[in-house]
Amino acid sequence: MRSLYFFTFIVLSISLPFSSCTYDIPIIDIDFDAPPATRWTGALNTVLSAHSWNETFGSLFPHIVDLAVSELPSGTLTSLANSVREHYPLYAAELDGLAHSFAHDWHHPEIDFEFLVAWAYYHELAHTNFTSSHLRSNNNNNNNNRFFFRECTGVLVMCSNGTVLHGRNMDNEPIAALRKLTLHQRIIVNGKVVAEAIDWYWSSAGFMTLFVPGVISLEENWRLRYHDVDGTSLINGLLAGALSQSWFFREAIFTRGLTDFEQITQFMIETPTPGPLYIILAGAGAGQGVVITRDPKVWYPPVQVNATSWSLVQTNYDRWLVDPIDDNRRTVAENVVFQEGQEAICAIGGLMKAMNEFPVNNEATSFTALMNPAEGIAEYFGQNTY
Repeated sequence: MRSLYFFTFIVLSISLPFSSCTYDIPIIDIDFDAPPATRWTGALNTVLSAHSWNETFGSLFPHIVDLAVSELPSGTLTSLANSVREHYPLYAAELDGLAHSFAHDWHHPEIDFEFLVAWAYYHELAHTNFTSSHLRSNNNNNNNNRFFFRECTGVLVMCSNGTVLHGRNMDNEPIAALRKLTLHQRIIVNGKVVAEAIDWYWSSAGFMTLFVPGVISLEENWRLRYHDVDGTSLINGLLAGALSQSWFFREAIFTRGLTDFEQITQFMIETPTPGPLYIILAGAGAGQGVVITRDPKVWYPPVQVNATSWSLVQTNYDRWLVDPIDDNRRTVAENVVFQEGQEAICAIGGLMKAMNEFPVNNEATSFTALMNPAEGIAEYFGQNTY
């Protein structure tokens, strides 16, 4: 895949109102031709050979326990684990391989198959009323506030020739650990690199950011303000075989082999999910840029770029609502895009201006991805903002 090498100079030359620098993200090959049990162990070894347990998973996983696991009804994890083995044997085999490596290579047997299933379903479980009290409590704690209201930003821009560019910032806490866990993954099928993923969700055998050159770019965003989903209904949906949100992109592209933008978009709209989320997509065809809002109870029509609305910005709140006072990332990004104008934002370095503007790029941003499916071009920057 070609690289937007010229963005590096542009990024470093932009004057920022805060301290920020970019860095190269470690690259790892994920070979989907390899036995499932070994596919992700190279990623695990790459991270833990460079950083300590406490700097990485030892910092991240306690959040998962606190926010998504600690108040689940007894026996839930065992039931979820059995369900994954029944409905998704391939992903189960991969999680088994990761659990084996955590236990035998890195001496952490507590990260077992059941825990990794909970991690895979983290985005769903953390939206339930089982965990909403934790969210409210932590959201009132200034030391932890960012963990809940700054998650990610997606920007779609349609250029005058119809090409759609896709910018993606990933924000979350604990940021120091997540920066160390972030990997640039080259996905290999039949001996060739066919796609790239960028984030830290590889440890759940999935990804939330995927780029397939000449086909599509995909981004999942957490949907805030909806953390009171009925836990019993959600868990029943998962036990019935609902797909983990971290497996949506894998299922569409690699398991089902979809390559048509409209088919992929319909998959993202129609695949049953008991939890809320946003999905941002850009395709290789003219005007192929869509934002999808998913809800377990309400259907919302997807929104697409067009000649009048040539840019769409999605953060972690419904686009038809006003930004929260303490988190105006969408408004800031929209202002930069429209102040620059369509021609300038589509020029070299243009989109990065929006992605690098504070607070779109903030102290909890781990990386920025710039993706152009039509030209098969993508570039990824680790962000070190403080």
